[in-house]
Amino acid sequence: MIGFWVLVVILGLVLAFVAGAIGYTVFAKSTKKDAIAGILGLVFFGLTMLGGTWWLNNTASGLRTRITWQAEINVGLNRTIQVFTATGELVYEYEGRFDVTQNEYRIIIDVINEENQARRVYVSAPAGVVIISEILD
Repeated sequence: MIGFWVLVVILGLVLAFVAGAIGYTVFAKSTKKDAIAGILGLVFFGLTMLGGTWWLNNTASGLRTRITWQAEINVGLNRTIQVFTATGELVYEYEGRFDVTQNEYRIIIDVINEENQARRVYVSAPAGVVIISEILD
């Protein structure tokens, strides 16, 4: 979670620097038309940042995007996984940090240890039921 906010702050600083450079360039020319264009550009930038922040925090797709970014930045999420056979017998259980991908044939689980080394586990799709619980910070 901290890594995500570091990325947001860095991105915000870069965008603020770009907006400041554009604003300085516009305001260095002392014509009224250019000054109005610079102000409108900064207002547009601010509204874009507010809209993006609102989208990330208040929509389902924004929250899913944030979780995806957190998984990418932190090399997986803290999760609990349970794999059951078709008859309901528990075959595999793991709690920790890992990344999950899937296709129509199998589920791929990259289990990540403290040294950021991954162990890949393949679960064939018809083999059973996989339950993954994400532990969100």
